[in-house]
Amino acid sequence: MKELKKEFRWFNIMEYEKEENYLSKRHQEGWKFKRVTFPGVYTFERCEPEKVIYQLDYNKEGIKHQMEYVRMFEDCGWEYLTEFDGYNYFRKPADKMQQ
Repeated sequence: MKELKKEFRWFNIMEYEKEENYLSKRHQEGWKFKRVTFPGVYTFERCEPEKVIYQLDYNKEGIKHQMEYVRMFEDCGWEYLTEFDGYNYFRKPADKMQQ
């Protein structure tokens, strides 16, 4: 059975890097990001601790061509997670990042 937990956090539009770091830190602690809902409720699922990079990409227009948009990131090794208020959430194991 999956173990889930929820946390409330608020990040403004200029704090996307802070949010990315928050998600990466939770993953290293054994909690992978599943989704976020208004007003800043983050849902995490228990996982093996791993160093993972989270990437947020703001692109409201990406929804119009979502398949192509997501494919572009997947072709670069990113896993698409979800969309929330124009932000698209992706993750990638740190050891897969180019130096």
